[in-house]
Amino acid sequence: MSKSQKHVVNDPVKGFKEIWRQHPEWQNWSSSSWWFFLFLPKQENGYGPKQMMFAFASRKGDKVSFDYKWHKGLDSERELGEKEEYMTTISGWINDGKEVHDRIILETTKATLSFKEQFLEAWKENEDGSKYGARIECSKNSNHEFGIDGEIIGERGGAKFNIWNSGKNNLENPQIVTIAPKKWKFGGVQYIPWRRFAFQGEFTSPGGTEQLEGIGYFQRVLMNIPMFPWSWCYIVFEDGSIYSSFMINLGLQNLNRKKGHYRQSIERFKYHIKPRSFYYDPNTGKTFHFDKSKTIPIIHKEGNPDFYIEAKMENGDFLRFKLLSHGHTQFSVDRKILKETMTSKYIYNEYMVKVSKLIGKLDGKKFDTQNHGQGWGNVEYTHGMSL
Repeated sequence: MSKSQKHVVNDPVKGFKEIWRQHPEWQNWSSSSWWFFLFLPKQENGYGPKQMMFAFASRKGDKVSFDYKWHKGLDSERELGEKEEYMTTISGWINDGKEVHDRIILETTKATLSFKEQFLEAWKENEDGSKYGARIECSKNSNHEFGIDGEIIGERGGAKFNIWNSGKNNLENPQIVTIAPKKWKFGGVQYIPWRRFAFQGEFTSPGGTEQLEGIGYFQRVLMNIPMFPWSWCYIVFEDGSIYSSFMINLGLQNLNRKKGHYRQSIERFKYHIKPRSFYYDPNTGKTFHFDKSKTIPIIHKEGNPDFYIEAKMENGDFLRFKLLSHGHTQFSVDRKILKETMTSKYIYNEYMVKVSKLIGKLDGKKFDTQNHGQGWGNVEYTHGMSL
């Protein structure tokens, strides 16, 4: 296997077009694909506590499931044309600021993806004539250089939204990031991060319907590797600036097949593989990339874990803060392996969080909530293995 290399394309036109590709010609036995939207509406104290997420998720395999909705997974031998069809699961939740409404939608059905027409949709018709599913497409709003219109209709609510580029910086437009060997079938990851978009839309849950606008994150991911446990953090401060980190975790979490976490001492016993993090200030356009990063869970006997975040630079600049959980959602990714004699299991946790006890220094200047405002966001802290 040749050594994997990272390649970044900062051409937003190419990045936006790549959103509508899935590249089945690259896929191997471990492949999965994801289209993921995270919305943080503007509120009285910044961008929280309200928060929303919707995703399309697909997995290679003869028998796979998302939250035990079993179906045949991606087939790399499927016919390709102007439109590509495959099975997917649409999921979503809404935190209305008072409670988390889980499974706003959870439907497994056939998806249609069109590179030429730039849309992805998946709908499931019910016996009573109702239809649940989702569609995202290239925005018809000519005022935006890049944009996506989306509609989600679920059993417990849905959304109708528009997202668009929030500035000229690379982080506010779709990029193409590839971490892979020369031959893709040997592994690798390609993702299209849109790390800061603007949005407006209507969101409906059992708590009611709201017209909201704010800042969000989008990512289209193609993975040609098994899913290892990871920690991902996305925080938006009141002034619109962003902190985000990502790291793969190697430890006993790989063996955890239960819904809950291990006790504190075991959860902390892990190795962060290639941790990376950044802070972006949209007011100055500056991005700070940290040399060292870590995410440490704080496990409680009852309730959700909190998290300690630390990021450092060699020049002495740093950020340290605690993330307090105020909501949680979870689903399981399962796949039958070894001629269906065993099942691999991956537990996907998302925690809605608020920044607490923030201290830091960037560019030699003090960094705290006094000059950047409250911070709200999301932590993905997963465990298990999806083989």
